[in-house]
Amino acid sequence: MSKTDKSDEERVTTIKKYAALASIKFCDQELQDSDMEVIGNELSINSMCKELVLKNNEITPDGVQPLSEALSRNSTLKVLNLSGNPLKMKGAACLGSALCRNSVLVDLRLDSTRMGDEGARKIADMLRANHTLVYVGLNHNQITRVGIDFLSIALEINNNLQSIDISSNEAGVDGAKSLGKMLLHNRNLCKLYVDRNEIGDVGFMSIFDGLKKNATLFKLSVGNNNITDRTLDTIISLLKISGTLTTINLRGNKLSQVAQNKIQQAADLRKTCNVLFRNK
Repeated sequence: MSKTDKSDEERVTTIKKYAALASIKFCDQELQDSDMEVIGNELSINSMCKELVLKNNEITPDGVQPLSEALSRNSTLKVLNLSGNPLKMKGAACLGSALCRNSVLVDLRLDSTRMGDEGARKIADMLRANHTLVYVGLNHNQITRVGIDFLSIALEINNNLQSIDISSNEAGVDGAKSLGKMLLHNRNLCKLYVDRNEIGDVGFMSIFDGLKKNATLFKLSVGNNNITDRTLDTIISLLKISGTLTTINLRGNKLSQVAQNKIQQAADLRKTCNVLFRNK
């Protein structure tokens, strides 16, 4: 038996050993598509597994296929984390199709999977049909305002998702406008993460317009978005009119100390909202 064969056999043995647990975690293990067939088979028969974390491996769309097939049979998995794998659009499409039929998974993490706008579109299509997911992570996926628009439209009608992270993408001003419109209609989202998306002052003001009539969002994270003192009155107005916001993350923006002090004073008067300006 070659060294490679032995290594593969040992890896399969290890996978099967841990696949019987309630929480399966194989991060940074250089797992490949062939390993997903083993994990998919084990997931199909494991009635205990509630969490599957496969971060930072070498899983491509071909490896997603057996996992997606397992998701259609598994009735216990609550958390699936495939972040840091090159799933691309085809992998996102395959997962999206499976999750249209899944009624168990509540937490889906697909950060840094290179899905782009078309992948975001497939996830958006899934969110129109899925009624159980409460968290979706799409951080760092080269999603532009086009993909953000797909997601925003889906969230206008999705009544289950409570938190979405689209940080480190390319929403820009137009993407922020789509998010603002979504917030006018969505009645369930509690946390929205839009850090590092180049939304600027105009984009922030668009999100503010959506929050004027929103009564569910309690955490808004817009750190590192080139937001300046031009939004001072807008931020203070938001603190005054929003009855639900408890946290606003403004870290890494371009707000002067004077502006920060005024915002903090408004937050202190509100008493129930924490405004974050810098990393501690």
